[in-house]
Amino acid sequence: MASPEKPRLLYDRPDGKFREMLADCPTHGCKQMLGLLLNWGLLGVLTNQTYMYHIYYPTDRLSLQCLVYGILIFEWVQTGLLTAASFDNYVYNYGDLDALVSVSNSWFSVPVMSAIVALVVQVFYAWRILRLSGSRILSGIIVFLAVAQAAGGIAFGAQMKIYNPSLLKLSQFKGPVITWLLSSILADTLIAVSMTILLLKRKAGQHTSTDRTLDRIVRMTVETGTMTASIAAGDVILCLACPDKLFYLAPAEILSKVYANSLLTNLINRAFVKRADSTLSTRGGRLSFAFSQEHQTTVEIAVSQVEGSSGESTGTYGLEPVDKGVG
Repeated sequence: MASPEKPRLLYDRPDGKFREMLADCPTHGCKQMLGLLLNWGLLGVLTNQTYMYHIYYPTDRLSLQCLVYGILIFEWVQTGLLTAASFDNYVYNYGDLDALVSVSNSWFSVPVMSAIVALVVQVFYAWRILRLSGSRILSGIIVFLAVAQAAGGIAFGAQMKIYNPSLLKLSQFKGPVITWLLSSILADTLIAVSMTILLLKRKAGQHTSTDRTLDRIVRMTVETGTMTASIAAGDVILCLACPDKLFYLAPAEILSKVYANSLLTNLINRAFVKRADSTLSTRGGRLSFAFSQEHQTTVEIAVSQVEGSSGESTGTYGLEPVDKGVG
C-alpha cells in the first residue's frame, strides 16, 4: 500500500518561485506587523485617555459618556480582530507566504470599522459646529461627507469580502477607496477650518485669559484635524501609487485609532485648559475666625487682577472686615 504523498514544503515548489516570494516576504510582513504594533500602542493611549476622561468628567451627559466608552470598546474589538489576523498569518499558517497577502478578517476590521469610527467622530464635530455657528448648511455638508466616506469604506470592505482578493490586488477597487479616503480628507479639513474660524471670531483681541483659552483650542483643533487628514491622504496615495508594495497597510490599520484619540484629546483637554487659566486668575473669598463661642470675626479678601504689559498677571490684595464680631 502506497504511503500518502507528503505535503510539499515551500522551498520545494517546482515552479521555482520560492526565491522570488522569499525576497518579498520582509516587504509584505513588516508593513502588517508595523501597523499592528502602532495599533496596539495607540490603543494604550486611547485607554489611558478614557480613564482620564472618567476621572475628570464623571458628571458629563450620559450620551457623551456612552459615546466615549462605546468607542473604547469598539477599538478594543478592532485591535483584537487585527491580532487574530496576524496569528493566522504568522503562527497558524507559518511558512505560507501566500497567507501574508490574504485578506482574512481585514475586510471588516480595517475599512468598515475605520469608516464607522470616522463617521461618529465627524458627526460629533458637525454637531459642535452647529452649536457654535448655528449654520445648518455647514454642518450638513460635514455630515454628508462623513456619510459618504462611511459608505465608501463599507462598500470597499464588502467588495473585499465578496471577491476575496489578495492584498496585492486591492487597487482594482479604486472607486470605493477614493470615495472613502477622499471624503474623509475633505470632512477633516472642513472641520478644522470651520472650527478655527468660528473660535477666532469669538476672541476679544485684548490678550485676555479667554483669548488664551481660545488660542489653545484652535491650536488643538488644527493639529488633530491635520493629523487625521494627513494619514488618510498618505493612505490613499500609497494604495493607488504602489499597491503591490503594501505600504498602505500601516496607515490603514491605525486610521480608526487616530480618529478615536483625536476625539478623546479634545474632550479631555477641557480640564487642562481650565487648569492653565485658573493659574492666571484669582477670586475673592470669605474667611471666618472663631475665637470663642461668643465671638466670631469674618474677613473678606478682595483680590483684583491686573494684566501686565508682558502678558503676565500681577495682583493686589486687600483685607476688608465685614463684621467686627459680637462683644
